[in-house]
Amino acid sequence: MKKIFSIIGLFSIILGQKDFVIPFDWAGQNGYIINNGKLFWNQSWTSGMLLFDGTYSSYPMKFGSHTSKNFSSQAMDDIPAFSSLPDSTKNISYLDYYRGDYSYDQLELGANSESKDEMVELRGFKRSHGGNLGHYIHPAGGLSPIHHSYRVNYGVERNNIKYESSVARYITRSGLPDSTYNGSENDNIISAGLRFQQKLKNFTLDSYIGQFLQHRIIKHTTVNDSNYNDINRSQFIFQLTSQRNFSFGIRYNAQQINLTNFNRLVNWTTLYGYKSYGKFSLLLGSQFLMPDKSNIFIWSINYKQNFGKVSIQVLSKTLSKPVHPDFYLKDDGNNFENWTNNKINASINFKNFVANSFF
Repeated sequence: MKKIFSIIGLFSIILGQKDFVIPFDWAGQNGYIINNGKLFWNQSWTSGMLLFDGTYSSYPMKFGSHTSKNFSSQAMDDIPAFSSLPDSTKNISYLDYYRGDYSYDQLELGANSESKDEMVELRGFKRSHGGNLGHYIHPAGGLSPIHHSYRVNYGVERNNIKYESSVARYITRSGLPDSTYNGSENDNIISAGLRFQQKLKNFTLDSYIGQFLQHRIIKHTTVNDSNYNDINRSQFIFQLTSQRNFSFGIRYNAQQINLTNFNRLVNWTTLYGYKSYGKFSLLLGSQFLMPDKSNIFIWSINYKQNFGKVSIQVLSKTLSKPVHPDFYLKDDGNNFENWTNNKINASINFKNFVANSFF
């Protein structure tokens, strides 16, 4: 195990990527991500305004480039970032088509309608692939893609008010490699999100609401539950930021998971204050966990210093998140797990070479 993490760390240094992708196949259907030096798993994330529950959806590349290119792991003080708005009127469309071995076939479509401080984006994506051993062929047959998705983004700014919204649908119908015959994955996801911002006299008001719905079934010899699983995940953020870079925020999260032998509804509310002092930032707050009826003290301390082409970042943070359903019984029936992350990140930027290392 130490050798595996040493190799991953070496690749992170060589390639200089904070998000290091480890695909299981060339098509990009399944794989892992190493995010900021550690495996990204069972964590919520966003793509633009879209919210994703990371319980069973931790590989953004699966959902197409319109989603993966805007991947961002969520931090306690983060609100999904606005897209850049155009300063002129124009219409853009594009089509990218890829074809390869083992019935690999991928299509990406997009269209933008832009005017000053307003944009509408339409995106479509589909991937077909049999796999080098035919393992992505669905056991029920059919000619449908192993994944296809559709997305709409809208953003506008008027005077001191700005908002952006997105909605998307993701459909997976794929075979899975198994011991004697192909397993299968059928997955349907609907995600939507909206951010609103208004600049007041002395403060900036930010609010965000995100919703994620997932309906999936996996048939595989390693999976005991061969019935449909459902996840309902929601998030609401309200934040006030002063002109002196001080913020106060409230974040409400809820997650409902319905499996055959496991049904759980949890919610956690975070109250926090954030202050930036240039190179140094500090976040302090408290998380209230339900139905455990407990609360924990949270913090995030971040210091970053640039030395020309070299930079060093020191980070310490703690938080709670729901225990994965597969580990609920192994964790004595606790609904939440507490994480403390201490990290030193050294980065070197020399001409066309960039390297990052994490400790």
